[in-house]
Amino acid sequence: MADQSPADQTPPSSGMQSLPVESQPPSSSSTPQMSLEEKFKIIRSVEEECIQEDELLNLLNHKPEPICYDGFEPSGRMHIAQ
Repeated sequence: MADQSPADQTPPSSGMQSLPVESQPPSSSSTPQMSLEEKFKIIRSVEEECIQEDELLNLLNHKPEPICYDGFEPSGRMHIAQ
Protein backbone atom coordinates (compact mmCIF):
# COMPACT_ATOMS: atom_id res chain seq x y z
CA MET A 1 0.00 0.00 0.00
CA ALA A 2 2.94 2.33 0.56
CA ASP A 3 3.62 2.50 -3.18
CA GLN A 4 0.03 3.51 -4.11
CA SER A 5 -0.88 7.10 -4.79
CA PRO A 6 -3.52 8.84 -2.61
CA ALA A 7 -6.02 8.69 -5.50
CA ASP A 8 -5.75 4.89 -5.50
CA GLN A 9 -6.49 4.75 -1.75
CA THR A 10 -9.82 6.60 -1.97
CA PRO A 11 -12.78 4.20 -1.58
CA PRO A 12 -15.08 3.96 -4.60
CA SER A 13 -18.23 6.02 -4.24
CA SER A 14 -20.19 4.27 -6.98
CA GLY A 15 -21.44 1.59 -4.57
CA MET A 16 -22.40 4.03 -1.81
CA GLN A 17 -25.86 5.42 -1.23
CA SER A 18 -26.79 8.69 0.37
CA LEU A 19 -29.44 8.13 3.03
CA PRO A 20 -31.37 11.12 4.37
CA VAL A 21 -31.79 11.54 8.10
CA GLU A 22 -35.37 12.41 8.86
CA SER A 23 -36.12 14.06 12.14
CA GLN A 24 -39.16 12.70 13.90
CA PRO A 25 -40.91 14.32 16.82
CA PRO A 26 -40.55 12.32 20.06
CA SER A 27 -44.29 11.64 20.19
CA SER A 28 -44.19 9.66 16.94
CA SER A 29 -41.62 7.23 18.30
CA SER A 30 -42.30 3.57 17.62
CA THR A 31 -41.18 2.59 21.12
CA PRO A 32 -43.95 2.20 23.69
CA GLN A 33 -44.18 4.96 26.28
CA MET A 34 -43.74 4.04 29.94
CA SER A 35 -46.18 5.25 32.52
CA LEU A 36 -45.09 7.60 35.29
CA GLU A 37 -45.25 4.74 37.79
CA GLU A 38 -43.06 2.49 35.59
CA LYS A 39 -40.41 5.21 35.22
CA PHE A 40 -40.48 5.86 38.96
CA LYS A 41 -40.12 2.14 39.81
CA ILE A 42 -37.14 1.73 37.46
CA ILE A 43 -35.33 4.77 38.85
CA ARG A 44 -35.99 3.77 42.46
CA SER A 45 -34.75 0.23 41.76
CA VAL A 46 -31.25 1.41 40.77
CA GLU A 47 -30.76 4.44 42.98
CA GLU A 48 -29.31 4.39 46.45
CA GLU A 49 -30.92 7.48 47.94
CA CYS A 50 -33.89 9.67 47.03
CA ILE A 51 -34.26 12.69 49.28
CA GLN A 52 -37.78 13.67 48.19
CA GLU A 53 -39.80 11.17 46.17
CA ASP A 54 -42.51 13.73 45.37
CA GLU A 55 -39.90 15.92 43.61
CA LEU A 56 -38.79 12.92 41.55
CA LEU A 57 -42.39 12.19 40.57
CA ASN A 58 -42.92 15.85 39.66
CA LEU A 59 -39.76 15.87 37.52
CA LEU A 60 -40.77 12.68 35.69
CA ASN A 61 -44.25 14.06 35.13
CA HIS A 62 -43.07 17.36 33.60
CA LYS A 63 -39.86 16.39 31.77
CA PRO A 64 -39.98 13.56 29.22
CA GLU A 65 -36.17 13.11 29.30
CA PRO A 66 -34.78 14.44 32.59
CA ILE A 67 -31.07 14.94 33.12
CA CYS A 68 -29.81 12.94 36.08
CA TYR A 69 -26.99 13.62 38.49
CA ASP A 70 -24.75 10.82 39.62
CA GLY A 71 -23.01 11.90 42.80
CA PHE A 72 -20.10 10.38 44.65
CA GLU A 73 -19.11 11.25 48.19
CA PRO A 74 -15.92 9.83 49.62
CA SER A 75 -16.59 9.35 53.31
CA GLY A 76 -14.81 7.40 55.99
CA ARG A 77 -11.47 5.70 55.60
CA MET A 78 -10.37 4.85 52.10
CA HIS A 79 -9.44 1.25 51.40
CA ILE A 80 -8.65 -0.84 48.38
CA ALA A 81 -10.73 -3.99 48.02
CA GLN A 82 -8.66 -7.04 47.21
